[in-house]
Formats: sequence, structure tokens, C-alpha cells
Amino acid sequence: MLYANVTRGSSPAVSALCPYLTNVQVQQSAGRVDAYEVGFKASYLEHKIEAHCAVFHYSYKNKQLLRATLHGRDLREPAR
Repeated sequence: MLYANVTRGSSPAVSALCPYLTNVQVQQSAGRVDAYEVGFKASYLEHKIEAHCAVFHYSYKNKQLLRATLHGRDLREPAR
């Protein structure tokens, strides 16, 4: 059996304060992912042997990543 599947997922925009650090705010815009899958399934010898194979591809738009800032400075950057 050959199959193909296309799905779309999304995540809401987020804006929240971090409860453990002072003046740290987390902001994320709404994200979207399109997922593509193509594959096949086969069985042999009266279902004693089964083979499954699939290929996936994900296409992201506005992928949500964690980024923390403190007083306007990105915490991932080295201190100056």
C-alpha cells in the first residue's frame, strides 16, 4: 500500500513573564508547520513479515524558539 499525507499545524502567539527571573519576558509570534509524508506498507508470507518505509519533510513558518532578554539584551549573546 502506498500513501501520502499532508497536514498543517499551528501554535498560538505567546507573551508571558518568566516567574523565576526579574524583568525577563518571553514573546513568541504564532507559528505554523506544514508536514509532508510519503511511504509504503507491505506484508509478506501471510503477514509474518511486514515492511514499512516513510519519508518526512517539515516546512516551518515563524518557528517558535526560546529567546530570553534581560533589560533589552539577548541572553544568548556574550557579555560585553
